[in-house]
Amino acid sequence: MAESSGGNEHDQGATSLNKSEQVRGQGVAFRNAHCAELSRITITAELSKTTNFGSRFARSQWKKDIYNRCAQSALSQEKETDIVSKVWTVKPGDAWLNTPVNLYPRSERSSFLCKGDVYDYQYLGANALVVDFANRRVGGGCFGEGFVQEEQMVAQSADFAVRLRCHQDVMGRGSACTYQGVHIDIWWNREQAAQKNSLDINAVEDCHSQPLTIIAVDAPVMRGRGSYSKEALEMLAKKTYLVMEVGQCLAAPTILSGLLGGGAFRGNRPLILLLHLLLQPVEGSIDVQFHHPIFWSFSRFTIPQLEQRMLELADDMLLRLSAKGVSTLREALEEIFSWELVTSHDDIDIVGRYAS
Repeated sequence: MAESSGGNEHDQGATSLNKSEQVRGQGVAFRNAHCAELSRITITAELSKTTNFGSRFARSQWKKDIYNRCAQSALSQEKETDIVSKVWTVKPGDAWLNTPVNLYPRSERSSFLCKGDVYDYQYLGANALVVDFANRRVGGGCFGEGFVQEEQMVAQSADFAVRLRCHQDVMGRGSACTYQGVHIDIWWNREQAAQKNSLDINAVEDCHSQPLTIIAVDAPVMRGRGSYSKEALEMLAKKTYLVMEVGQCLAAPTILSGLLGGGAFRGNRPLILLLHLLLQPVEGSIDVQFHHPIFWSFSRFTIPQLEQRMLELADDMLLRLSAKGVSTLREALEEIFSWELVTSHDDIDIVGRYAS
């Protein structure tokens, strides 16, 4: 299928799917991405072309060294999977808003685990779904100067780097992209992740994960210090909905997610956790690992205090929705909108009042 060049075309892509391509019984549909399948033979050949693999992926020597380190680790592991890429969209209409919400308290969910740390891929089972907090253009500045979560994820996986070098997909407001069969080759801890472009290459560790599925989703950019518009709130909910629905469609045993849009995009962090809680399927076998490291404090509170307070606020929001008797996502979003949730500038989303 030919590539769509604009965001609106991506959003409308589901309307042109053949019946055989529809995901039955779910609120999402998919089509092949521009680079629908990248063979393992092609990836291995790309890795083996030269000892300076990084020179084709970065301009700065430091970033070239990271990519070279990734390629070195990748070539030491036997891999079999091809990379299969799809674009997923929420089906036309607003039926997705009628999705029942999960109001079970977080403390009563053995399948929902919160971690104040970066992703750890080493012991993940095959086909786990890993959320990439992506720019609208998947990978963002992975081949330029950027080095936050999405750029770091690309640099940790030779599979993902080669795939995005072939084509960087562009997402619409109602779409997400998946990349199945991706291995993670190298890893670094939370302290090094916080260093961004000052990461110490000597701290990089081999990873050698099972084949995973990366799902790239973006979030609304929350400018200024105001509250969420209905459009921005609905977009964030739709992206979280896509993560959960795609996880079910692909029979992912585990979903790794976290503070989508809670960094430079200044999203409300308790809200992001709340939406994951609401949209985790009540029935089924998908475990959710929600990662919530906060790297800097812009208030008088310490980072551990901010992380704990964020969890408590999300729990309190869930209790308030339960007390209101909401049963669908539509009803939940209407109530949440009335709270006038603010952005994370100066940590006000955590240290200030989120509702009157």
